[in-house]
Amino acid sequence: GLERARTDLLGSEAAPEAAAPRGRDGGREEEGPGEERVLCLAGDVADPATLREAVRLCEEAWGPVALLVNNAGVGADGEFEDVPVEAFDRVMEVNFRGLVLGCRAVWPGFRARGRGKIVNVSSLAGLIPGGLMTSYAASKWAASGFSLGLRAEGAGRGIEVN
Repeated sequence: GLERARTDLLGSEAAPEAAAPRGRDGGREEEGPGEERVLCLAGDVADPATLREAVRLCEEAWGPVALLVNNAGVGADGEFEDVPVEAFDRVMEVNFRGLVLGCRAVWPGFRARGRGKIVNVSSLAGLIPGGLMTSYAASKWAASGFSLGLRAEGAGRGIEVN
């Protein structure tokens, strides 16, 4: 799955990884499988300062970021009229705004180096939405459209966006 995709994107060399899970104690560095280093950071992907700091910490520890995987996601299921607007907003903040901010955090470095890879994880729900998940479907539709636009912008600059 994801390990295979990472290997296909980066080659056989193992790369350090950083994760910014919501609600987890962070700031510690751990040894992972095969002696890979993993840096866990607590933060909110909808906060631009959090993502800029995450990139700074990764680059301080391991050098330039080569790959960004935007995979944060939340949902607020239910009848459209019953889902509180605050819950709808939060889905858009995490699933779309967080993805955009992640790209913004690495884009200047990618442009300066003339290379980089971004994987924006979306969902089939963004293309073929079902009922009772309007906020999730809207956020993933936005993520897919944004990714296609950013892919066009990165073409010819050595930046791949999937």
